[in-house]
Amino acid sequence: MDDCIFCQIVAGDIPSRTVYEDDDVLAFLDANPLAPGHTLVIPKAHHERLNDLPADVGSAVFAAVHELTPAVEDAVDASASTVAFNNGEAAGQEVPTSTATSSRGSRMTADVPSTRWSANDPT
Repeated sequence: MDDCIFCQIVAGDIPSRTVYEDDDVLAFLDANPLAPGHTLVIPKAHHERLNDLPADVGSAVFAAVHELTPAVEDAVDASASTVAFNNGEAAGQEVPTSTATSSRGSRMTADVPSTRWSANDPT
């Protein structure tokens, strides 16, 4: 979708601080984070709502969230985090793309390293 900012990030037209990428999923640090470590996890193919995601893509997104959650918590020295899906505009979805958002508690103050994880290249 040409006017979707996340599609433009996936295409490389807009730079991002990518922390994870595989064939189906891209995760990157939010440009305007709610808290240090605020990470967005999106399917590479445009799907506006969770109910629009094919099951295999939904599984890939959740697998990435599952892998990234402890990595983000460790990177910012957080004992817990919030993982959320805003499914539709009325639920607070600002960009019409299925997105998992992960952030840690706002009272922590550690910086996020620019480490990149890849399921296809674990080094």
